[in-house]
Amino acid sequence: MKRLPLILLVLLLAACAAPPIATAPVPPEPTTAAPTPLPQPTQPSFEATTYKDVEGRFSLQYPASWQILGGESGARGDYVQIASWDPGSAGVEPVPAGESLLQITVYQWDPKGDLTARLEMRRTAFNSSGITIAEEAEVAFEDGPAAVRMRLVSSGEESIVYFFVLGDEYLEISGSGDLQLLDQVIRTFEYRD
Repeated sequence: MKRLPLILLVLLLAACAAPPIATAPVPPEPTTAAPTPLPQPTQPSFEATTYKDVEGRFSLQYPASWQILGGESGARGDYVQIASWDPGSAGVEPVPAGESLLQITVYQWDPKGDLTARLEMRRTAFNSSGITIAEEAEVAFEDGPAAVRMRLVSSGEESIVYFFVLGDEYLEISGSGDLQLLDQVIRTFEYRD
């Protein structure tokens, strides 16, 4: 019987003791991997025609059946759209099932020539717009500038965007629709220094 008060005292003290301190797992240090080289197709799987930017800095191949819809120029940049269908006066939103839309945009933005800062700004914009970055990876183009590829998801729709630095400007090549075909088109990107 003398042991019972001692056991109760030990149990009472154990119950009153501070809870153990939970330690959060320490995430592993991020590794700095070399950019993933993109395979450069020797020949596109489609009958191709060439898009060249007006300043002659880059070009890419796209299906000859697609059409350039024009674009706009402004104080902070310009863009051109290339569609796999004729949208007519209906416009390109939304992209019809089975069709694809490619957009090539050159931005003049501060800070100049800082891909890391540009990506951080774009990530913030995507997150605040409800757009999920499903994948992100550095990619390398033969004789080209550094690039980052993102696969985005918004309202169940997927798209891709490649980010480049071109001197003082930023190039974004994005697309929605057939992402495999759009990746193939963008992989034909050639930089002309």
